[in-house]
Order: sequence, then C-alpha cells, then structure tokens
Amino acid sequence: MVDTHVGSVIGGRYTIIDKLGEGGMSVVWLSRDTRLEKLWAIKEIKTDASDATHRADVDLMRKEANIMKNLDHPNIVHVVDIIDENNALYVVMDYVPGKDLAKTMRENRAARNGAVYAYPQEDVIDWGIQLADALGYLHTQKPPVIYRDMKPGNVMLQDDGSVKIIDFGIAREFKDNQSLDTTPLGTRGYASPEAAEKVSQTDARSDIYSLGVTLFHLVTGHSPMEFLTQPNLPPIRQINPSLSPALEQTIIRCTQWDPNLRQQSMNELRYELENPVEPAQYLRMRKRLSTFKNLLIVGAVCLVAGIGCYVGSRMVHSSSYDGTVRRAATADSTEIGEEASEAETLYMEAIDIDPGRIEPYLALVEDVYTGDGSFSPQESVRWKKIFKDNQARLEGNEQYAKLCYQAGLNYFLYYTYDEASQGAEAVEWFTKANDAYDNNANNRSETKNDGRMTENERSNSENYLTISDFEKTIVKETKVGNANPTYEKYWSSLESAVVDADNVEPVVQLRLYHTVFRAINHPTHLKGFARVIDQGRVESLLNTVIEKTRALSADVSGEEELEKMYSRIVDGKGDAESNIKSTYNSAGAKQHAGA
Repeated sequence: MVDTHVGSVIGGRYTIIDKLGEGGMSVVWLSRDTRLEKLWAIKEIKTDASDATHRADVDLMRKEANIMKNLDHPNIVHVVDIIDENNALYVVMDYVPGKDLAKTMRENRAARNGAVYAYPQEDVIDWGIQLADALGYLHTQKPPVIYRDMKPGNVMLQDDGSVKIIDFGIAREFKDNQSLDTTPLGTRGYASPEAAEKVSQTDARSDIYSLGVTLFHLVTGHSPMEFLTQPNLPPIRQINPSLSPALEQTIIRCTQWDPNLRQQSMNELRYELENPVEPAQYLRMRKRLSTFKNLLIVGAVCLVAGIGCYVGSRMVHSSSYDGTVRRAATADSTEIGEEASEAETLYMEAIDIDPGRIEPYLALVEDVYTGDGSFSPQESVRWKKIFKDNQARLEGNEQYAKLCYQAGLNYFLYYTYDEASQGAEAVEWFTKANDAYDNNANNRSETKNDGRMTENERSNSENYLTISDFEKTIVKETKVGNANPTYEKYWSSLESAVVDADNVEPVVQLRLYHTVFRAINHPTHLKGFARVIDQGRVESLLNTVIEKTRALSADVSGEEELEKMYSRIVDGKGDAESNIKSTYNSAGAKQHAGA
C-alpha cells in the first residue's frame, strides 16, 4: 500500500503538489499533469477498508465518477479521468481555483467579528439562475440525475462571477419503478423532507427544495440549522426587509414541505428568478387597512369593504393568471397524440382566466404550436376556436396584427394537412394581419422589439399572401387556361420572399427556402413559369436559394427535421436543374429578357 502525499505520481502522469481539502469521505489534492502541463483536482478515497460504511463510501464515489464523466455543462465540474491504484480510487477533474460560497461566508463573518454576512441579492439571484440551469441539465439526463446535496459548500465561485457545482458524492439516478430512496442522504438543514426522512423517492423537486434553502442562506446570511426547531424557514424579508418580495415568494415556494406545492421543474424556478413579479398585495393591504380606520360611518365601511373584496378578488385573479402563464412558459409543448400539449393546456387556462390579455395567444402561435416542428390539424381546430371565441376582445390590441401574421406563418410554413389547405388557411390570416396593420396605426411597430407588426413583416406578409393565394387558386386558374397572370405575380412574390428572408429567423428562412425550392422544382409550376419567366431567372433564383440554404448549415445542425429539409434542398439541386432544362426545352419557351 502506498500513501498519497505531495510528490506522489498518480496514473503515471499526475504529480500531487498540494492538499486542497479533506472530508469524512475523501481527500482532494491539487495535481499537475506532466503531459499537458495543466492543473487538475484529484479526489481520493481509500478502497481497502473493511467496514461496511467505508465500502459504501467507495461505491458512492465510483457512482459519482461514472455520473460526472458523462456530463458536460459550464456550471458543473468536469471529470477527465478515473484511476484505481494503490488501494485507492482517484477521480481527476477540473481544478476550480477559489473558495466555495460557504467558506467565503465564514471568512467574511469572522472579519466582521461574528456579525452576519450575506451576499448581495443581485449576485444570489444570478447564481440561482446558473445553478437552476445546471440542475435542470442533470434532470434532463436519461435517466434523470438527482443531485441531492445542493448547499453553499458545494458551490465554487469563479473569478468571472460564475459558479460551479463541485461535489457529486450522493447524486443518484431517478428510477421510475422505485417508491423510496435506498438511503436517506443529504446535508441536514438543506436536504428536502423526502430525502432526509425517506418518506418517498427523491426527484427534481427535492433539488428545488435544497436550492431554495441555499438561496435563503446566501441572501440572509443565516444557516438553515438555526431554524431546525421551526416548521418552516422564516420569510427572508422578516430577516432583511430590504430584500425583494418576489425573491421571498420564490424561496417560500421552493421550500414547501409538500413537493407538489413547489415549482415543478428547474425551468420553472429559473423563469421565476429571471422574471420577478413583485407582489403588490402588501402595499394595497396596508392602504386598505388605513382606509378602514378612517371610516366612521357604518355604511361607508361596508362600501369600502365591498370594494376591498372586489380588489382582493382581482388580486387573486391576477395572481392566478400570472402563475398559470409562468407555468406554461416552462411546460412541454409536444402534443400528446392528438391531444393538447401541457403548455397549450396551461395557456388555454390563462385565456379562460383573462380572455382579453393577448400574451397567451401570442405564446401559442409563436412558441407552442410550432415547438415540435409542425402545426397539426388538431392544433389548428383548437386555435381557430379559441381565437373566434375571443376575437372581438383582441381586435383593438396593438399586437393584434402581429398575432394574425404569426398565425399566418404557422399555416404557411408548418401546417401538416395538405398544400391546398395550407395556402387557403394562410391567406385568411395574412389578410387579417395586413388589414389590421393598414387600418390602425397603433398596430405598427416603431421598433423591432415592442411586439407589434413591423414594416418588414408587413412586406413579407404581402409576399406570403400572394404565394399562399396561388396555392389555393392554381388548379382553377390552370383549368380555365388563365395561368399567365397568376404565374407572373406568383414568381415575383417568390423572388421578393427570398430577398426579404434575411429579416426573419434562421428556422423560418429555411422553411421559406424549402417552399420556394419546392415551387421551382414542381413540374406543373415549371410549365407555368416557362410561359412567362426567362429560364435564366429561374436558374438564378434556384442558385440563390441553394446558396442561402447552405449558409444556414450551422443553424439546423442537430435538428432532425430541419436537417432533412436542408438536405432536400441542397442535395436536390441537380434534379431541380435537370427539371428546369427539360421543362424549358420541351416547352420550346422563348427567353423573356427582363421579364
């Protein structure tokens, strides 16, 4: 057996140069990689002990290493090597210089002669967002990884202000068929009730609890150990009234004993931290109480009480609406068979609570319905019903034109029924958008970010309307032999749509190029183009579409459906060129210079 010490060489390449820390389970060393000339941290645990507890520690460390070596997140320390030698297990990982948040708090408290030290609220919120993102990443692993030991001592603060989770000693993989954890683990005070008392299997909500307690400790300076005799942690503003009511409410939700009353995902918690909603109840209740004290006439008291009840109901109404929208923003947008997704259901609930607020409608058409890359006929039916039921309430809203424009894009680019229906539906919504924009100056955007329809979008909408209208009417026009005017206008809109595509998001660009490519390569359409459009213009537009599509390769990487669309365009260039030449040759089309 060889004892590890300064100067030892691990794995033939890692030279131990200092001891960083020591705990009940392990020793952490600082090492230098003799091959890469880089510093690493090495966590060591002896493997030759005979007692059951120590053997369990070894198993935990092996588990930690095997979990961590597959992780890649900027706020989680990365394992690079695992070595088993000298009757010890060594895990080589990123060296994160600096101090953990708990040690920094202790040192600041000592420097203040024992006075409580708390971190600035802005820093704590920023760290909370980073940690929620890291833990959310763990929870999305397959199977999910539950961290179970979130506390200030396991969080390292780096020079750039970012934080890293550094210890995975009791992390576990969530098991669907297991009702209880094998062992009740976690740090006392920070562990969730279900983890500490082994009343149920820990899940993502257990980490939410521990992160909430961690935020409490960091922002108040008081350890949760001080409140173990109390049923709950005190509200943070009871300790420091200058703290944010919104942060207080978020921490209260995190630390509910019933997991069903907490935020249900790290995405939901992160959204609350990033989008604080300051409760107005405190100020309003104080004002209301003051009013009651000054009222001397019983009738007036009753009147004010009635008003107070109304305002209170509006507060509850508003709180319910805001909470539902927050939950919807982090919910899954994938349809369940032909049924509405979780996100769609929640936004529909928000609309039921307040039908005149346009935000849930916009979220449906901008994010939810196309979140899975398609807009299904079932989603279309539900969308048209909710819109029709509430259209009168929405028409005066400044964002109404943008809402109709976005709905038109859903049909134009994502509708999965058939091309004819796709065009007919899109025409309706682009027409609504254009009319709303033209008839009401309030619907027009002064900037790109105020949520209203922009001038560029109005121009795009006209082009998309022409293209959609063509898809709807081409069969009729062809039958009566009146294709020339239709094809000329259609072609101009295709060209304009490609020119203006730089003003839209890359995903929308690709879908638009796919629509144009499909039109250029369509045998029936090509025959129509051959009558009125010069072959050189058709080939030029094809080349432009191919070139612009190739420029989007990085934007579509990793998205299966978009990669297929990209390949159909790029790989289909040769066939499209052959189809164009064949069509123009067989038609004997004349060259229309400048047409």
